[in-house]
Amino acid sequence: MSLVRTKPLERCASPLEALSELCAGFVGADALSFDCEEVSTEDLPYPFGRLLAHQQHMTRVLVAHYHSPLDLRVHEQHQVGNLYSRKITLALAQTSATVEYGLVRLDLSYMPPPVRRAILQERAPLGAIMIGHNIMRHIRPRWYLRFPAGSQMLEWFEADCSRALYGRLGTIFCDNEPAVEVLEIVTGIDKEKQ
Repeated sequence: MSLVRTKPLERCASPLEALSELCAGFVGADALSFDCEEVSTEDLPYPFGRLLAHQQHMTRVLVAHYHSPLDLRVHEQHQVGNLYSRKITLALAQTSATVEYGLVRLDLSYMPPPVRRAILQERAPLGAIMIGHNIMRHIRPRWYLRFPAGSQMLEWFEADCSRALYGRLGTIFCDNEPAVEVLEIVTGIDKEKQ
Protein backbone atom coordinates (compact mmCIF):
# COMPACT_ATOMS: atom_id res chain seq x y z
CA MET A 1 0.00 0.00 0.00
CA SER A 2 1.12 3.54 -0.55
CA LEU A 3 0.53 6.71 1.36
CA VAL A 4 -2.60 8.52 0.23
CA ARG A 5 -3.70 12.05 1.00
CA THR A 6 -6.83 13.43 -0.56
CA LYS A 7 -7.30 16.37 1.77
CA PRO A 8 -5.86 17.88 4.95
CA LEU A 9 -7.67 17.09 8.20
CA GLU A 10 -8.47 20.78 8.56
CA ARG A 11 -10.81 20.42 5.56
CA CYS A 12 -12.54 17.23 6.76
CA ALA A 13 -16.17 17.70 7.76
CA SER A 14 -16.32 15.03 10.46
CA PRO A 15 -14.03 12.95 12.67
CA LEU A 16 -14.97 9.83 10.70
CA GLU A 17 -13.88 11.46 7.45
CA ALA A 18 -10.66 12.58 9.17
CA LEU A 19 -9.97 9.07 10.50
CA SER A 20 -10.55 7.58 7.06
CA GLU A 21 -8.19 10.14 5.55
CA LEU A 22 -5.46 9.66 8.17
CA CYS A 23 -5.61 5.84 8.10
CA ALA A 24 -5.51 5.59 4.30
CA GLY A 25 -2.57 3.56 3.05
CA PHE A 26 -1.94 1.59 6.24
CA VAL A 27 -2.18 -2.19 6.24
CA GLY A 28 -5.70 -3.28 7.17
CA ALA A 29 -7.10 0.25 7.28
CA ASP A 30 -9.30 -0.21 4.24
CA ALA A 31 -11.36 -2.82 6.15
CA LEU A 32 -11.72 -0.76 9.35
CA SER A 33 -15.01 0.48 10.68
CA PHE A 34 -14.40 3.67 12.59
CA ASP A 35 -16.39 2.62 15.64
CA CYS A 36 -15.95 5.64 17.82
CA GLU A 37 -18.02 8.59 18.89
CA GLU A 38 -17.23 12.26 19.18
CA VAL A 39 -17.25 13.60 22.73
CA SER A 40 -16.81 17.02 24.29
CA THR A 41 -13.91 17.82 26.57
CA GLU A 42 -16.41 17.84 29.46
CA ASP A 43 -17.23 14.19 28.69
CA LEU A 44 -13.62 13.03 29.01
CA PRO A 45 -13.27 11.14 32.32
CA TYR A 46 -10.16 11.37 34.48
CA PRO A 47 -7.32 11.01 33.52
CA PHE A 48 -8.28 11.28 29.83
CA GLY A 49 -9.40 14.90 30.08
CA ARG A 50 -6.11 15.88 31.65
CA LEU A 51 -4.14 13.94 29.03
CA LEU A 52 -6.09 15.15 25.96
CA ALA A 53 -7.79 18.52 26.53
CA HIS A 54 -4.84 20.86 26.01
CA GLN A 55 -2.85 22.50 23.22
CA GLN A 56 0.53 21.05 24.10
CA HIS A 57 2.58 18.26 22.60
CA MET A 58 1.30 14.93 23.86
CA THR A 59 4.92 13.94 24.55
CA ARG A 60 5.32 16.75 27.08
CA VAL A 61 1.99 16.00 28.79
CA LEU A 62 2.63 12.23 29.04
CA VAL A 63 6.17 12.70 30.39
CA ALA A 64 4.87 15.13 33.04
CA HIS A 65 1.93 12.88 33.96
CA TYR A 66 3.92 9.65 34.29
CA HIS A 67 7.26 11.16 35.39
CA SER A 68 9.01 8.99 32.81
CA PRO A 69 10.68 9.49 29.45
CA LEU A 70 8.93 7.86 26.49
CA ASP A 71 10.12 5.29 23.98
CA LEU A 72 8.85 5.43 20.42
CA ARG A 73 7.87 2.27 18.56
CA VAL A 74 7.13 2.65 14.86
CA HIS A 75 4.92 -0.21 13.65
CA GLU A 76 4.47 0.92 10.06
CA GLN A 77 5.64 3.89 8.05
CA HIS A 78 5.23 5.27 4.54
CA GLN A 79 6.90 8.06 2.64
CA VAL A 80 6.04 9.54 -0.74
CA GLY A 81 8.15 12.58 -1.50
CA ASN A 82 7.84 14.95 1.46
CA LEU A 83 4.70 13.27 2.80
CA TYR A 84 5.59 10.92 5.64
CA SER A 85 3.19 8.89 7.78
CA ARG A 86 3.61 6.39 10.60
CA LYS A 87 1.62 4.20 12.97
CA ILE A 88 3.19 4.30 16.43
CA THR A 89 2.99 3.56 20.09
CA LEU A 90 4.62 5.49 22.90
CA ALA A 91 5.69 3.52 25.95
CA LEU A 92 7.14 4.44 29.32
CA ALA A 93 10.90 3.98 29.19
CA GLN A 94 10.97 2.67 32.77
CA THR A 95 8.33 -0.06 32.43
CA SER A 96 7.56 -0.45 28.68
CA ALA A 97 3.86 0.16 29.46
CA THR A 98 2.07 1.63 26.43
CA VAL A 99 0.61 5.07 27.09
CA GLU A 100 -0.36 6.13 23.55
CA TYR A 101 -1.38 4.67 20.19
CA GLY A 102 -1.12 7.05 17.30
CA LEU A 103 -1.00 7.96 13.66
CA VAL A 104 1.12 10.82 12.43
CA ARG A 105 1.12 12.29 8.94
CA LEU A 106 3.44 15.16 8.20
CA ASP A 107 4.80 17.23 5.39
CA LEU A 108 8.58 17.14 5.76
CA SER A 109 8.96 20.24 3.56
CA TYR A 110 7.96 22.32 6.61
CA MET A 111 10.84 20.89 8.67
CA PRO A 112 14.47 22.08 8.60
CA PRO A 113 16.96 19.37 7.52
CA PRO A 114 18.13 18.41 11.06
CA VAL A 115 14.50 17.94 12.19
CA ARG A 116 13.66 15.96 9.05
CA ARG A 117 16.63 13.66 9.66
CA ALA A 118 15.68 13.14 13.32
CA ILE A 119 12.08 12.29 12.38
CA LEU A 120 13.15 9.80 9.72
CA GLN A 121 15.54 8.08 12.15
CA GLU A 122 12.39 7.00 14.07
CA ARG A 123 14.13 7.01 17.45
CA ALA A 124 12.31 9.76 19.35
CA PRO A 125 8.71 10.94 19.62
CA LEU A 126 7.81 13.73 17.22
CA GLY A 127 6.96 16.11 20.06
CA ALA A 128 10.36 15.61 21.68
CA ILE A 129 12.08 16.35 18.37
CA MET A 130 10.07 19.50 17.70
CA ILE A 131 10.52 20.76 21.26
CA GLY A 132 14.25 19.93 21.21
CA HIS A 133 14.76 21.84 17.95
CA ASN A 134 12.54 24.73 19.07
CA ILE A 135 10.28 24.51 16.02
CA MET A 136 7.68 27.31 16.11
CA ARG A 137 4.39 25.49 16.47
CA HIS A 138 0.90 25.53 17.84
CA ILE A 139 -1.40 22.58 18.27
CA ARG A 140 -5.07 22.63 17.34
CA PRO A 141 -7.06 19.63 18.60
CA ARG A 142 -10.21 19.40 16.47
CA TRP A 143 -12.14 16.38 17.73
CA TYR A 144 -12.14 14.26 20.88
CA LEU A 145 -13.19 10.63 20.48
CA ARG A 146 -14.33 7.71 22.61
CA PHE A 147 -13.34 4.25 21.37
CA PRO A 148 -15.60 1.69 23.09
CA ALA A 149 -14.45 -1.61 24.56
CA GLY A 150 -14.05 -4.10 21.72
CA SER A 151 -13.47 -1.33 19.18
CA GLN A 152 -12.14 -2.48 15.84
CA MET A 153 -9.85 0.57 15.81
CA LEU A 154 -8.34 -0.49 19.14
CA GLU A 155 -7.86 -4.03 17.81
CA TRP A 156 -6.12 -2.59 14.74
CA PHE A 157 -3.66 -0.86 17.09
CA GLU A 158 -3.34 -4.12 19.09
CA ALA A 159 -4.54 -2.22 22.14
CA ASP A 160 -6.23 -3.59 25.22
CA CYS A 161 -9.86 -3.70 24.04
CA SER A 162 -11.39 -4.58 27.41
CA ARG A 163 -12.29 -0.96 28.21
CA ALA A 164 -13.02 2.29 26.42
CA LEU A 165 -10.11 4.53 25.48
CA TYR A 166 -10.16 8.17 24.43
CA GLY A 167 -8.25 10.13 21.84
CA ARG A 168 -8.03 13.28 19.81
CA LEU A 169 -7.57 14.27 16.19
CA GLY A 170 -5.80 17.48 15.35
CA THR A 171 -3.23 19.46 13.46
CA ILE A 172 0.14 20.86 14.49
CA PHE A 173 0.95 24.11 12.72
CA CYS A 174 4.58 25.02 12.11
CA ASP A 175 5.13 28.67 11.18
CA ASN A 176 1.34 28.87 10.69
CA GLU A 177 1.31 26.02 8.15
CA PRO A 178 -0.62 22.76 8.79
CA ALA A 179 2.52 20.62 8.87
CA VAL A 180 1.50 17.64 11.05
CA GLU A 181 -1.78 15.74 11.46
CA VAL A 182 -2.27 13.36 14.36
CA LEU A 183 -4.53 10.79 15.92
CA GLU A 184 -3.52 10.29 19.56
CA ILE A 185 -5.27 7.63 21.67
CA VAL A 186 -4.12 7.52 25.28
CA THR A 187 -4.39 4.46 27.49
CA GLY A 188 -4.81 6.38 30.75
CA ILE A 189 -3.07 3.61 32.69
CA ASP A 190 -2.85 4.14 36.43
CA LYS A 191 0.35 5.94 37.36
CA GLU A 192 0.70 3.77 40.46
CA LYS A 193 0.31 0.45 38.59
CA GLN A 194 2.52 1.10 35.62
